[in-house]
Amino acid sequence: LMAMIFVKEVLIVEPIAIRLRIELFSLGIESSSPLEYISNLRHVENAGEKGSTWRGKHLAFDYLQIPVSFGSDISGYKARGLLLRIQKTLQHPVPPVLSARIQKKI
Repeated sequence: LMAMIFVKEVLIVEPIAIRLRIELFSLGIESSSPLEYISNLRHVENAGEKGSTWRGKHLAFDYLQIPVSFGSDISGYKARGLLLRIQKTLQHPVPPVLSARIQKKI
């Protein structure tokens, strides 16, 4: 319960990467996902993905085909706006699937 109250999730979108930071009292850890390894940016309305059911409706992308979830209880209207802002900030839109070149490497 304390974690749910005091933990803050921060999404940092840069032209070439998406960074996700988890903070507790301004201390935290951060992961960086370079744009070339990201695919399938989406709004998840049915939180059936393992480990993310507590989020309810949320946003997610795949990093090297592994789901990365962020946010919680995000309505469809708000999700569309956030997804549009994320896509506009990135150098190029997130594709639905990884490029064949990247898929061959993994």
